[in-house]
Amino acid sequence: MRCYTILGAFLLAIVYGSSPNSETSIIESGTGTNCTELTFKKFFVCLYRFGDFMTKMYFLDVKSPNSMNKFKTSCLSMADCTESFECQNNKEPTDSSKKVRESCETLNFLGTDFITCLTKLEELKPAPECYKTWGPFDGFIIKDKLPDELCKNMVGKDNCMKKLVSETCGEEDSQKLLNMLKNTTEYRHCDFSKL
Repeated sequence: MRCYTILGAFLLAIVYGSSPNSETSIIESGTGTNCTELTFKKFFVCLYRFGDFMTKMYFLDVKSPNSMNKFKTSCLSMADCTESFECQNNKEPTDSSKKVRESCETLNFLGTDFITCLTKLEELKPAPECYKTWGPFDGFIIKDKLPDELCKNMVGKDNCMKKLVSETCGEEDSQKLLNMLKNTTEYRHCDFSKL
């Protein structure tokens, strides 16, 4: 159940963490980041992809590699659509579309490379307080949270998740988790040398 909570929180971070660009609407610009003309056909293809993505999210089985692969493909298609809709004059993806793509990769990590560890953590009885309260992506939703506060809590209070993952799953999984966090835009500025 905790896996679904983490995945759900991360998707909320995508939605609420994105800053819309109000300078030029899609209709006004007429093109996307892929910088192909935004046609009705492309618009409806993206609308279909969004529906497909939501369906895959609803029926996502993080313990099934096949389900995770289909979800990743659908998620990356959504990222392509997001880039299409956000074409700027400089023809570069905005932060919003980069976050969607990064989120797809992070969700894929949690559901593939890290799923064995998440399962072990889920099965601990009683559930450690550190794991129950850990929410590495919660701060992305709250825009007023300071970057230092995000860094301080990314691996739990007093870095308890690093210790818990090391003890439960091994040092290799602990390092995988830290590497994933290092590659997340919101945590790149954090000092990982103290972990």
